[in-house]
Amino acid sequence: MPLLLILLVLLFLLLFGGILWSVLKHGLKLTWALLANTILGLVAIFFLNIIGFGIPINTVTLLVSAIFGLLGVAVLALLAIFGML
Repeated sequence: MPLLLILLVLLFLLLFGGILWSVLKHGLKLTWALLANTILGLVAIFFLNIIGFGIPINTVTLLVSAIFGLLGVAVLALLAIFGML
């Protein structure tokens, strides 16, 4: 009987470890994507500010560039052109 219990516990731990690994793998993938978008967005905002767009670097613009990427930076540039930012 203890051997069966040990095998069931090992099976459970293996299953739990596989699920945990899958969740962490996808979470890290999302984290790297957000980090890459943030860095690209900051670089794009920096170059747009050199040109003269005047986009502020704050929490909102970082979140927009992190979530939406360069498309979000383009929307921020349009908002700056129309004086809404």
